[in-house]
Amino acid sequence: MLSRDADQATVDAVNGLRDLPNVQLVGYVRRADIRSFLSEAALLLCTSHYEGFSNAFLEALAVGTPVVTRRLVDPDSIVLSHALGASAHESTLSKSAKMVWDMDENEYGTLAGRCQTYVKANHSPMVKAHELIAALTPLIAKQQRSCQPLGLDPIKR
Repeated sequence: MLSRDADQATVDAVNGLRDLPNVQLVGYVRRADIRSFLSEAALLLCTSHYEGFSNAFLEALAVGTPVVTRRLVDPDSIVLSHALGASAHESTLSKSAKMVWDMDENEYGTLAGRCQTYVKANHSPMVKAHELIAALTPLIAKQQRSCQPLGLDPIKR
């Protein structure tokens, strides 16, 4: 599961996780099994120091699995601003994970629903297609009026 060049701190951390009763290290999960796998998780914990806009976040949120992440890698602060789990500073990350873990069934259900609603409203293919059409329509109309291909200036002779 670890690469040969993993540093000692990472090796120690992974070995410590192996001993926890509520953690199961599963290794590689096939792409076809990701949705099912994430839907069975209580939360997605992101401890990365660097992260772009993670597909793992969207995949977890889409199945109603809240995200607990370091504030520095909360993409566009979506977890914080849309209350999709917890976006915490390093020193409070474990407390934030425990807060989600300790939620009662109704509170957790509300959070899970909010996660799914966020993805449907902001990241579904239909929403993104409509945004793209809205952005391209004026450009196409402008191009048709000028009979010039987009982005090209007339050839100067």
